[in-house]
Amino acid sequence: MGSYESGRKVIEEFRKITTKPVKTIIYTSANLEDIGGTRAFLEQGDGNVEIISHDNNLNFYVKQNLILDKFTGIRSHYTSGSLLPEGEQSNLKYIIPSSDGVTNYIPPTDTFSNKFDLNISGIKMNLGHIGGTSEKIYVWLPDDQVLMIGDNLFGIFPDTYALHGIQYNNPMTYVQVIDGFIPLKPQALILSHVKPVLGTEDVRDVLVSTRDATQYVYDQTIRGINNGHTIDKLSNMIKLPPTLEDHPWLAYQKGQIPWNVKQIYYGTVGWFEDDAAFLHSINLETRSSKIVNGFGGIDSTLLEVRTAIKNGEYEWASELVTYVLHVDPENSEAKLLKAHTLRVLSQRASSIDARQLELTKALELEGKINIDKKSTKINFKQLEEIPINKLLSILPTKLNSEKAGAVKAIMHVHYSDIDEGFTFIFRHNVLIIQDGMQADSRYKITLDTQTHKSIISGDLKIQEAFNSQKIIFQGDLDNIMFLMGLTQDDEVGIPTKFKT
Repeated sequence: MGSYESGRKVIEEFRKITTKPVKTIIYTSANLEDIGGTRAFLEQGDGNVEIISHDNNLNFYVKQNLILDKFTGIRSHYTSGSLLPEGEQSNLKYIIPSSDGVTNYIPPTDTFSNKFDLNISGIKMNLGHIGGTSEKIYVWLPDDQVLMIGDNLFGIFPDTYALHGIQYNNPMTYVQVIDGFIPLKPQALILSHVKPVLGTEDVRDVLVSTRDATQYVYDQTIRGINNGHTIDKLSNMIKLPPTLEDHPWLAYQKGQIPWNVKQIYYGTVGWFEDDAAFLHSINLETRSSKIVNGFGGIDSTLLEVRTAIKNGEYEWASELVTYVLHVDPENSEAKLLKAHTLRVLSQRASSIDARQLELTKALELEGKINIDKKSTKINFKQLEEIPINKLLSILPTKLNSEKAGAVKAIMHVHYSDIDEGFTFIFRHNVLIIQDGMQADSRYKITLDTQTHKSIISGDLKIQEAFNSQKIIFQGDLDNIMFLMGLTQDDEVGIPTKFKT
């Protein structure tokens, strides 16, 4: 439920089976496609709806959707399939926000770190953290023997890697949690993206096969690291053992094992694979040029691509033609050849995300769609309910270091509606934000939190905010506008130089 509109559609379905008011909302994750439609459910309550989540929910949301806003937004366009023609998409009815949908984040009212028990209208619920650095949780209904696990158990390696990007979380933390589920003997396993698993024996089979497959791939990756194998060799070498490879529950993720092996490798020992030649590797453009020249030029390389396609070597053909596109990005023949290879590979993909990414990339190469990078910008509704101290954490990562140059300045920022202040320190091409007015400053601004959120989202221009007196200032106005503009994307009307 990525938007208010999709949330309303889900409410309509709920209302076909119950008229009871909404009392409690439980966030099992902080993914925007899961919780972006929360406001639609709040409208079904009495104004005192509690929202329960893990302690890390808000922090995860800020990092994934605000600090990494452009990356997450653009990558999600590819993996979600939202731009694919009708009939080629997966089940997006309630997941992907419509182009005009309202998406926002409502912070939780109650959080917990490990375990949380509650009783809602006589229904006992045991909430628990899935472990590690994740913000995800599960819900156990002890009286009904029902385990609601969200998207924490979606084939093997839940949350170890996803194509939309995710930080490393040791998969053995999930194994330990699953080990705690098995003795409970759940009669039903409720998941987010697939049909529920019913029956004690079937649920146990899913839990046991999942934890064993996860541990197997993790253990063998660590074993391979200790034996000196490279990430490339390990990702192609590790397969499920015969007792698990044909298990129907694990079939979906067999094709994703190489991705997870790579994530475990990087997450455990980092990027260096012990070959000194790659300590000082050349950049991709130079490498591409040398490879293409080695094949005798662009035309000869494209001929080799066609030969690879004829021989059914689509993975190699896709890689080789990519080198051509790094040398000549507008080469139409190369674009169409790569689009063809991606379409074939998408038909073989066991992962929905991989299939949708490959098909979307193919359409883009064919010139049939154009992903607007500006469409991924933060909107005000995403920021409206975020505490200002959390929101300010995104600004240092948006600092234009080239524009900042050698600027050294301190600016006090006071929020009139909450009577709180912060110190912005600009030095050495970084922005440091500290609580309180901690140092003498030649520059000070006073505004309310909603005004600053409007500026950060781009709904309100900095110059307009000063002209309308939504910002009161002390000090040189041009310098203040320059400092504020360092974290905004090329806003028009901002001074381009700092006066010393």
